[in-house]
This record gives sequence, C-alpha cells and structure tokens, in this order.
Amino acid sequence: VVGSVDVYKRQEDLTHRNPKAEKDRIIRAYIRAGTWRGAAKLLNVSEKILIQLRKKHHINPHGEIEA
Repeated sequence: VVGSVDVYKRQEDLTHRNPKAEKDRIIRAYIRAGTWRGAAKLLNVSEKILIQLRKKHHINPHGEIEA
C-alpha cells in the first residue's frame, strides 16, 4: 500500500507541473532513454500514464509534437 502511494505521488508530481515544462520533461526523458519504456522509468511513472501524457501533449511515437 505504501508503494502505491509513492507511485501516485510521483505521477502527481509530473502531471501537476505547468504544461510546457511537463511536455519538455517528457521529450527530454524520451531522448535520453531512447524508448518510451525507458522514459517512463526515468520519469517514475507507468507506461500507461506516459501514454496518456503523450496524448495530452500531442507527442507522437517518435517524440515529435503534432498539431
């Protein structure tokens, strides 16, 4: 139970930043890790949460911003 609270807090830490900072952090993590799985680990969020964040910020599978 304590572990799940920690995970929720980490997800909350990422998702409650300002949108530009959040988007930049996601893209930087992807570039650094080379994969979305690795980016999720660097950001301390699940892959599912990262997919949701990518959709929110219109980031495609190649790490590019789409209109």
